[in-house]
Amino acid sequence: MQGWKRGKLYLVLFLLLAGIFLRVWGIGDKSLWLDEAVSFHYADPFHKSVSSLIKEVKAVDAHPPLYYLLLHFWLEPLRGINRGKVIYAPSQIFPEGYIRFPSALIGIISLLIFYFLVKGKKWGWLLLLFSAFHIYYSQEARNYSLILFFALLSLFALRKPKKINWLLLTLSWIGGLYTYLYFFLFILAEDVWFLFLHRKRKVLFSLLLSHVVAFLTFLPYLPTAIHRFLSLPRIPVNVTPEYHILSFFYAPVHLAFGEVLPFPAYYIFLLFLFLSSIIFLPFFQQPRKEDWLYFITLFFPLTVSAFLPVKSHLFEAKHIIFSLPPLLILVSNGLGAMQKRFVPFFLSLFLFGNLVSYGFYRSEHFQKEHWKAAVSWVEKREERGSVVLLDPDFVGYPFDFYYPGKMKRWGYQGKIPVAERIFLVQDKSLVSYPSSTLPEELGKKYLRVEEKMFPGYQGLITITLWKKK
Repeated sequence: MQGWKRGKLYLVLFLLLAGIFLRVWGIGDKSLWLDEAVSFHYADPFHKSVSSLIKEVKAVDAHPPLYYLLLHFWLEPLRGINRGKVIYAPSQIFPEGYIRFPSALIGIISLLIFYFLVKGKKWGWLLLLFSAFHIYYSQEARNYSLILFFALLSLFALRKPKKINWLLLTLSWIGGLYTYLYFFLFILAEDVWFLFLHRKRKVLFSLLLSHVVAFLTFLPYLPTAIHRFLSLPRIPVNVTPEYHILSFFYAPVHLAFGEVLPFPAYYIFLLFLFLSSIIFLPFFQQPRKEDWLYFITLFFPLTVSAFLPVKSHLFEAKHIIFSLPPLLILVSNGLGAMQKRFVPFFLSLFLFGNLVSYGFYRSEHFQKEHWKAAVSWVEKREERGSVVLLDPDFVGYPFDFYYPGKMKRWGYQGKIPVAERIFLVQDKSLVSYPSSTLPEELGKKYLRVEEKMFPGYQGLITITLWKKK
């Protein structure tokens, strides 16, 4: 018996080390993309104090400041080490891997929490260890790894329905709300579970108390949150009802198999049916209360998010990353409920899908956006009398992160600067929509000399060099 326990411990440690390796290997290989550069801009310890960071985030960003504050404190030591040095570009002292490492560290801690959450379930932990989606967002300098961390803490607090850890639950709610405004959908999903399956007066009183504490703690930020919801710019895209329906099918498939899936649409639908058949299998038997918790915390946020009117961005699976743990637990339950002879096939198929997605992600040609290469192309053609025109203006964040030169940079606000040569930098993505008429306006006074495109998985960077007529 002792030998068996020791062997199990060694296996768990080996798998944990494998999970850690996957989350840190190659973490600095990819160029920062637009959203990551925005994260750095807010957290930049050379130009931001804690108070100025919070003030700017409250004024212009869609997310609360908790992740940016954590990143700011993480970057702060490098400011002290490089104090007094001449720095031409942040990339000279802030490596991509260092900026992304907090996300990886949070992702690794999440692996440990998830292990104890699913302890006793055969496959749950294995699914998260090799989840391409979780690996991907554990290597991105955004708040998504932290969102999942707080969702896991919340589920961990509820792992024993008869003995709920109310303090941990309340703290996870507060942390989640100060990280991501849409975390309230996850809280509402847990509320639905409470109200339908926990009608004892004592439990409901504790639930109400947790809500009051979380609400009072979040109250100082609530006016800002409401203002952000009401003032978010509308994207210039006509979203059809078909898109909402497809989003409902696509999101859980991406959560389960990875962000990068090189399959045609009908394959995605087949994967959704495959996934649903596993998830629903235990519910044809005798589901437990916690099974319904995972079901509701997956499908409630998915349904609401997929069919909400699109305003500032198109819906993606990452927007409900807090539903990844419930989905994986439901899949684990489904594998445990089926006949043992079928488990190797379904488990292999599941892991194979993640392997394919991870393989594309690890490819050296895969980049969300090629800002490092794009800036290098401009730098090699830099001459006196040249300026850089950035469209939209906020693409200056990734450009300035890598650019060490002396050319003036202009954010396009409807006016074209006067210069001998203009590098027009345009970025088109799910969150960035450059002017379609700007090249035509430039053509009235300038000649197009050279153009280079940098296609990425997330966006297309187009750089055009114009020379005065």
